Amino acid sequence: ALAACGSGSGGGGESGPVVPPPTGGGDAASATALNIVITGVNISSPPVVTFNVTDQAGVGVPNLAAADLRFNIAKLMPGSNGAPTTWQNYINRAVNGAVQGSQERSAAGFAYGTLVNRGNGTFIYTFATDIKGGVNACPAPCTDADGRPLDLSYQPDLTHRVTVQQANRAYPNASGTYDFVPAGGGTVTRRDVVATATCNGCHNELSAHDTRVDTKLCDTCHNPGSSVAGTPRTTVDFKVMIHRIHYNAAG
Repeated sequence: ALAACGSGSGGGGESGPVVPPPTGGGDAASATALNIVITGVNISSPPVVTFNVTDQAGVGVPNLAAADLRFNIAKLMPGSNGAPTTWQNYINRAVNGAVQGSQERSAAGFAYGTLVNRGNGTFIYTFATDIKGGVNACPAPCTDADGRPLDLSYQPDLTHRVTVQQANRAYPNASGTYDFVPAGGGTVTRRDVVATATCNGCHNELSAHDTRVDTKLCDTCHNPGSSVAGTPRTTVDFKVMIHRIHYNAAG
């Protein structure tokens, strides 16, 4: 596989794992693989994420621009009445009367924050979406496919997931994910609908929307709160969508 997906988990606060900064000056265009490791997340107002990007040799890759990178943050909602936990994206868009999970990206019609390139493949991104300060409007109709209201409130005692995706098709695909409890002192709850390795057992390398290759990234947008327009609206919850796609393929 060309992409190596960095991941982390933080059960004791908002700081990430201790990762030495990358060295050298690799080039994204000549790399055969990219690795994204999130080294820290601070839920101030708004969230700030620090991450490293390296090539297949572990050399820092500094020549990524805002247009190459996409960012997301979601919380893991507890289930009720025996239902499983579910991800809920904080970043959403209204598309033709339906609410869809989205990412912050440098493109027309999308929110985008501030990217600081510190050199040697180390970056800091400050989100445009202020999940803590309340500047996080829920787009109308602010409901799932069944009409249930979405809860986009900041809940620091829940497991959160931050994702960073490299989306330039001229470079190797890569994404990094980081699960943590912002309030600290809590246990990170695991909820992955399906492992990327399981998909790759049949698909060689999973690829969706051209540049997305990690199911942990898929979970943050494809959750029960995301749907497509129609009568009725259709959920794009990951577990439902996967079964639908494979059932139709088998039939």
